[in-house]
Amino acid sequence: MKRLFTYELNVSTFNVEQNQKQGNFKSMQAKLNYFKLLNTNVIFVKDILKDYENVTDIKIVNDKNGSLSDFINLVNNFKKEKIFISPIIDLKKLKKTFLNWKNLMSLYSSMTNDKTTQINFNMLESKYILNNIDPNNNIVDLANFILYFDKIINFYNECNVQCFTLVNFEYLLFGSKNINKNLQRLEDLYKMIKRINPNALVILKSSKYNKRVYSQIFKQYKKGKCADYLYVNHFALNGINLDLPYAKIPNFNYAKFLSQYKFLSQSPFFIMSLGSSLCARINSLWGNEQAYNWEAAKTLLLLNLASKSSFGLYYGDELGMLNNIDIKSWDENNINRANEEKRFYESKKIPFDKYSKAKRMLSSDNANNVLKWDNDKKIYEYPLLNSLNSDKNNVENELSNKMSPLQFLLNMNSFFELEGFNKDYDFINIKVKSNLNKNIFIITLDKHVDPKMQVIFVINLANKNNSLLFIKNKLQVVQSSYFNKIYTEIPKKLSPFESIVFIKK
Repeated sequence: MKRLFTYELNVSTFNVEQNQKQGNFKSMQAKLNYFKLLNTNVIFVKDILKDYENVTDIKIVNDKNGSLSDFINLVNNFKKEKIFISPIIDLKKLKKTFLNWKNLMSLYSSMTNDKTTQINFNMLESKYILNNIDPNNNIVDLANFILYFDKIINFYNECNVQCFTLVNFEYLLFGSKNINKNLQRLEDLYKMIKRINPNALVILKSSKYNKRVYSQIFKQYKKGKCADYLYVNHFALNGINLDLPYAKIPNFNYAKFLSQYKFLSQSPFFIMSLGSSLCARINSLWGNEQAYNWEAAKTLLLLNLASKSSFGLYYGDELGMLNNIDIKSWDENNINRANEEKRFYESKKIPFDKYSKAKRMLSSDNANNVLKWDNDKKIYEYPLLNSLNSDKNNVENELSNKMSPLQFLLNMNSFFELEGFNKDYDFINIKVKSNLNKNIFIITLDKHVDPKMQVIFVINLANKNNSLLFIKNKLQVVQSSYFNKIYTEIPKKLSPFESIVFIKK
């Protein structure tokens, strides 16, 4: 099975060119070579039909992310380089997506037919049909669900999209206690897509860990298929109380993470991404915003690379991007919502200082910071958000600096390619161990085809020194998160976020 390298981004903030208010499809297309450099196979973007919700003027949409023609050009040009643009379709909001599609068709119809008045389907129907359908309720809802799904998939197929990502698929599985029976619904959706385009990739996206469901989907993949890959990106929520996310800054639960990592790291069928749009920047949450920023970023990249799973990257994580400079800028421009939220936490007897520190650290607004491409010290104005250390954590600086996280990722990609790991994953065994008290992971990959070799990843997730007494074999150092450190022997002590790659041929 092929190991994918995927990249999820926000089109509006991925590449904001000079004199632009936000990024768009054209500015994203301008960075095609960057995606080629990262060996990207799939790029996840939001459902573009969302842009047509309650819109009465096509110019409003075109001035934001770009026109439908811009999107189709993006899809086609990336496909020529074997990179698939994959819109994320929310199955739980399928009716709304369908109404957005009808509105798009109406808007473009009014342009081509020169009509002065057109019914805005989205505004009209959403006024009277507010609730989303639930295919678990009755046969009518199920029939409508299939109709809406078919229209949306056919629309994207006409745009030459060849990779479809379905999120919130879980709610289709819990209509009865028999998950195996309900998996038939996913299999039916899979077959619908394959009938429209036999070469299409179908990816399920999950944001809430459920080993039982994942296991059943994986078994189904081996038997008859209801997905080609399963994309998992919930890790940033580790330790967070989802009912009161800003009650406190959580402690990282290593045991929970290790259990999930062990299961998902066994196959390229699972796409693992540590960062996501669900929470704050992973390098601020788990890494270090100060002296060890780059070492921590490289350690987190290595943790993801070391598994057998497909590699998922959330934009900016390859640079060690941090949280934004000041979350207050968001609050000040959303004053009513901010005040209501503060009152809610006060009602739960959570002190304001505790709440504000947690929000600054955990807010998902941090996930939408602008990615910087050069050393220009420009500060973007709201609603664009600026990340900490963007003068250092930018593409231009990191491509020219051998110690950077981006260069580390490129070097590791070259190593995996050179040693044949990317194509021989069916012949690789993985073992994952951990010393939970010391926050050290030992991950071993054994490749059983030529060139036969063993790769050992020693990953220190702690912001402190740790002893390393359980690696005794004579091994060769390939890479380290500490670029300038020279290893004449296996170290007995690891510095903060010091992670090492050993090989044994």
